[in-house]
Amino acid sequence: MAQNPPLLKIENLVKSFSDNSVEVPVLDGISFELKIGEIVAILGPSGCGKTTLLNLIAGLDKDYQGSIHINKKNISSFGERLGYIFQDDTLLPWRSALKNAMLGAEINGGIKDFHHELVADLFRRFGLEEFIDHYPAQLSGGMRQRVSIIQALVLDPGLLLMDEPFSAVDYYNKLTIEDTLHSFLKEKNKSALLVTHDIEEAVAMSDRVLILSSRPATIIEEITVDFGIDRALLPPSKARGHKLSSSYYQSIWENLKESVIS
Repeated sequence: MAQNPPLLKIENLVKSFSDNSVEVPVLDGISFELKIGEIVAILGPSGCGKTTLLNLIAGLDKDYQGSIHINKKNISSFGERLGYIFQDDTLLPWRSALKNAMLGAEINGGIKDFHHELVADLFRRFGLEEFIDHYPAQLSGGMRQRVSIIQALVLDPGLLLMDEPFSAVDYYNKLTIEDTLHSFLKEKNKSALLVTHDIEEAVAMSDRVLILSSRPATIIEEITVDFGIDRALLPPSKARGHKLSSSYYQSIWENLKESVIS
C-alpha cells in the first residue's frame, strides 16, 4: 500500500528576532512533515514560538533559515490557498456574517459558483443558517468564531493553520465547534496544524502531537494518537472520553513538565 505523501515538509527551521540589536533565538532546528488528510497538534510552553512557526508556514514572516515546502514547492512559490484561523475573530463589523465569510474568496481571485455552494453547506454544518444576514454585533462570541472558521474554509484551503481557535469560546461551544470542524476536515481529507495549550484538545483533535521545548524551541517528542478506530468515525467529543485518552494526556503532560523544568 502506498504511503500517504507529505503535504508539508519542514527541515531544520531556525528563527531569531532582534531585540535592541541582540539576537533572540526562537526556533532551533525544527523538522517535521504533515501528511495529506492529517491533523497535527503543536504543544509547548508559553512563548516558545508556536505562533511564530505558523506565521512562517503561512508566509507572513519570510526571515528564517531552513526550508518550508508545501506540495514539494518552496513556500514562497506556493500557489495553493492556505486557511488561517486565529484565537479571536477578525470579522469586519460593517459586513454581514455571509459577506465576512466570503471576504477571503473576494480577495483571492473573486467569488465563484462553488464558493456559494460551499458557504451554504458550512453555515448549515455550523448551525448558522438563520444568522447568515446578521452582523457581528448581533452574534455571540461562539457564533463569531464559527463565522471566522467558515471564512477560512470557504477558501477550500489545501492546508489549514489554527492558532488556539477554540480558546475564546465557552466549553459547550468548544466541543460543538471541534466536532463540526473535525468532521469537515476528515470528510474532505484536509490537512491541518493546530496550535493549542490544551492537552485534552490536542489528543481529541489530532492524529499526532508535536511537543516543543522552551525557547529556542526544538521538537522534544512526537506522539501518534491512535484510538484503534478510523478518526473520521470518532469525533473529538467522543475521543475525550475514550479509555486511551488519559494515557496520552499523561504522556504529553510529562514531556511538557520536563520541557519547562529543563
